[in-house]
Amino acid sequence: MSAVPRTTTDHVRHQAAHRTGVEATTVPPSPLPTELSTVRVALVGAAGLLVLLGQLYLPLPLLPQLELLPGAGPGAGTAVMTAFALPYAAGFILLGPLTDRVASRAVAIGSAVLVAVGCALAAAAPTLDWLLAARALQGLGAAPFTPAVMVLIATRVAPGGRLLATSSVISAGMASAVVAQVVAQVAAPWIGVRGLFAASAGAAVLVAVVVALSLTGSERARQGAAAPRAIVGAYAAVLQLLARPRLLLLLGAALCYLTVFVGLFAALQLAPPAGVGDDPGALLALRAAALPVLVTVPLLAGRLSKTAGRKRAAWALAVGAGAALALGVATAAGAVDGGGVVAGVAVALAVVALAVAVAAPATVTEVMAAAPEARGAANALYSAAIFGGASLATPFAAAAVALVGPGSAFAVVATVGGVIFAVAAGLVLAATRAP
Repeated sequence: MSAVPRTTTDHVRHQAAHRTGVEATTVPPSPLPTELSTVRVALVGAAGLLVLLGQLYLPLPLLPQLELLPGAGPGAGTAVMTAFALPYAAGFILLGPLTDRVASRAVAIGSAVLVAVGCALAAAAPTLDWLLAARALQGLGAAPFTPAVMVLIATRVAPGGRLLATSSVISAGMASAVVAQVVAQVAAPWIGVRGLFAASAGAAVLVAVVVALSLTGSERARQGAAAPRAIVGAYAAVLQLLARPRLLLLLGAALCYLTVFVGLFAALQLAPPAGVGDDPGALLALRAAALPVLVTVPLLAGRLSKTAGRKRAAWALAVGAGAALALGVATAAGAVDGGGVVAGVAVALAVVALAVAVAAPATVTEVMAAAPEARGAANALYSAAIFGGASLATPFAAAAVALVGPGSAFAVVATVGGVIFAVAAGLVLAATRAP
């Protein structure tokens, strides 16, 4: 694709330089970013998140095996999940703002390479401590990929295609929670835990290659060589954004999304409802239940865009709250025990997935629209919030098990999840009136 023509301002500066006898090259033009295909960015970003973010969820079906590692014991599985999740959430603040000053494509490539190194180290880890360190590197490395892709969408995708691309990438991020668990459950008996991490290292390298070959072309001029002062300015923008009430309300809502969604999957693993725990096929079916919804929602982006973002998010969260509360009440009362358990839980999980798949793109669009001068910093904060919620999900489920026992923990997670969704809907609505 050819570069976008020089702007009128650049042309005027060039002519002025010529008239004054100064070489035009002393006032270099500021090239506009090369436009990228919506489908290309959506596919590359989605594939990257499936692989990189999928590493967060990959060990979830393998918690019993992880507790057999040298130096491990009860609770080791939760530690392995948290070792990725916390650096991942923190990494958005540490590395995400760089996408305002450093070429987003370079950030995405570097992210994939770091994850590949972390996966290779995890595959070779001799003890639990080494595995936890490798998982932390994976999490920190994966963090800047999402902000980099979101900035590419905001700056190099045509306005008409941005909602589709954003919805596709966010849905892929959610789908990674499902796909990674399904892959782990199916492949682990054949290649083992170490084999899964080794295969993930190869997949992350492939992501780096695809990004390097696919997302080419010029970016914004200010994303060239990043001076130290400019990088400091990128981090200062984060603090400035935190002073905006509207953004804080939206970020508070985002924190709730994956806390509930991933928390339900964690509860399925740690304390499945009656009729599920002893049936690997049932667990596999429930893990895959959300996939059709996550694939369908991006295709409806055009229709969804006709409703205001915050209203769309609030309605979706209200529906998700109802589904989660109904699931909690039904499992607590044993109403979905026996043959109906898989179907009942699958429907509820699909509705919860639908709620997040609709609310999350609407929320990130609102967040970035509220800070057009610092999209990278705004998306870093949003990503830290939403995936910070993912980091809370497994401890949330584990706390429910410790508090009420495995027999009732799933019902508690679902019920509390419904309340959390209702709170998130209120925060989104409150953001409509905040400055």
